Amino acid sequence: MIFRFLEYASNCEKYGIPFGVYVYSYAENVAEAEAEARWAVNLVKNYDMMQLPIFFDAEDAVLAALSTSELQAVTKAFID
Repeated sequence: MIFRFLEYASNCEKYGIPFGVYVYSYAENVAEAEAEARWAVNLVKNYDMMQLPIFFDAEDAVLAALSTSELQAVTKAFID
């Protein structure tokens, strides 16, 4: 998937198309969510056309197993 992102992002840059990304999260805790967020920010930091948000996709069965307060903490950690 990362190769597809690099291809698509490069083409967006080439043709002047603004883009965003989403992260399909597997984070089970705050530390993992923070790591995923750092990874996403580092991935897109050099793209000028990265003008849309980084979206947090929280639908995996791992996340479904978290309590409401744990899911809120993981989501907040990624966003922060």
